[in-house]
Amino acid sequence: MKKTPLKSGPVRPELSVLVQHLSSEITAHTVALQQFRSRVNLPVFLGPFVVLGFLAGSGSSVQVVWDCSAYLAAGLVTVSFVGLGVTCAVIESHTWRQCNVWRRQIYDIYTNPKDALATTEPNFSENLLGAYVLVYVVLLVAMSGVVALLSKWLVVAA
Repeated sequence: MKKTPLKSGPVRPELSVLVQHLSSEITAHTVALQQFRSRVNLPVFLGPFVVLGFLAGSGSSVQVVWDCSAYLAAGLVTVSFVGLGVTCAVIESHTWRQCNVWRRQIYDIYTNPKDALATTEPNFSENLLGAYVLVYVVLLVAMSGVVALLSKWLVVAA
């Protein structure tokens, strides 16, 4: 795809303020998304390793009783982790779509300042309540699965 240079005329001061505001919104959403990733992903993906590290450092040996309920718990944990990834991707894609709308508006302001305000109608069509509720339900299922799986471990003192 050939890149064309941005051709713009003089931008009115009120449009310049709008560009600054939209740019700060994009920055704020990007920072919020990074914080969301670190708050959700770090505990979820480090948690199992913390438990295993504690067991390995305790000097005990661990035996897992693999019966039907242990396999079911392991399956719940696996499905929950995949569900968390999919749900977090839905939340992230919403953020990136909104940022792309704002980027397009900034581009339109610089390329066609006369009609730029005609496309700045806000669009709040998405509701993320369901996605966030799903994240926490899946976290609860994952935690329950981990507890059920840990209940099948027999810790034998070394």
